[in-house]
Amino acid sequence: MGKRTRTDTATQREVVLTILSERGEEGVTAIELDRRFGIYRAGARVYDLRQEGYVIQTINEHGKTARYILVGSPYNPRTQPIEQPLDPDAHQGVLLSLGF
Repeated sequence: MGKRTRTDTATQREVVLTILSERGEEGVTAIELDRRFGIYRAGARVYDLRQEGYVIQTINEHGKTARYILVGSPYNPRTQPIEQPLDPDAHQGVLLSLGF
C-alpha cells in the first residue's frame, strides 16, 4: 500500500472531520477548507462523512460559501441543529498535528 498524501480522499475526510470537531459550533467554510487546507471538493468530503453517519449542518453564507458545522456523530448523534454559528473571524486555531 502506498503512502497516503493530503490529496487522498480518506485523508481529506480525516482532515475535514478533525477541523469540524475542533471548531465546534463555529464550523468551517468551504472556502477556508480549500484555501487553507487544500480540500478542493469540500462538499464531496462532507457528503462522504454524512454517508458514514456524521450529522453536518450546512449554512449558506450570503450566497458566497457554505459553512459546515458538525452536529453529531455516529457515536453521539444530536437531533437539534445549531441555531447560529459563532463569529467566523474569532477562530485562531491551527492543525499542527496534521502538518498544517
